[in-house]
Amino acid sequence: MRRGKGLLEDVSVVFFDMGNVLIRFDPLELLRRFRRVAQLPLIRIQHILWFNELAYAFEEGRVSPQEFFRAICGRLGTGIPERDFWRMWNAPFRPIAEMVEVVRRLGSLGIRRYVLSNTNVVHGKHLQEKHAFLRRMDGRIWSYEVGAAKPKPKIFRWALRMAGARPERCLFIDDRKENIRQAHALGMQTVWCRKPRVLARQLLVQLRDGG
Repeated sequence: MRRGKGLLEDVSVVFFDMGNVLIRFDPLELLRRFRRVAQLPLIRIQHILWFNELAYAFEEGRVSPQEFFRAICGRLGTGIPERDFWRMWNAPFRPIAEMVEVVRRLGSLGIRRYVLSNTNVVHGKHLQEKHAFLRRMDGRIWSYEVGAAKPKPKIFRWALRMAGARPERCLFIDDRKENIRQAHALGMQTVWCRKPRVLARQLLVQLRDGG
């Protein structure tokens, strides 16, 4: 992780993770929504929704939304209508205003901006439709389209090819340390984002002062 002044020095492309970098995700809110229909402990719902091979396959585009929906409902023991399921699934996302402003300022200075995110097709399409700033970015690299999720090298190499930039001219911002390590191993500049609003303010100061 780079620290201090000069995070944007010699950078022509910035790759942003989405969850908890550009957009705040509240997992507890999602778990509580599903508990209303499943009547299971939160920890059990958490493992059904995320920490399993089905969830990873959905993020990498190896199962369809309909297959995911049927499998999750079976594991939760609920007959919730599909429309209601996806409404709950898409609920707990809120843009981080300071980071959205960073994206805008980078664009005004000619620095290209890409989303590089592990996500499924439902979340990816929902967020692009709902948030105009994502549509205005120079590109979006979604794990479900690439067929590989971070920290697999394939998705980083895909992103570099899309941007057409040398790794050392690219800055990658993510909240997961294992993703940061892989990007760094491929030669990219990296920032481990633990407090997105603090990082955004730091970046905005540098953008104002010329990097």
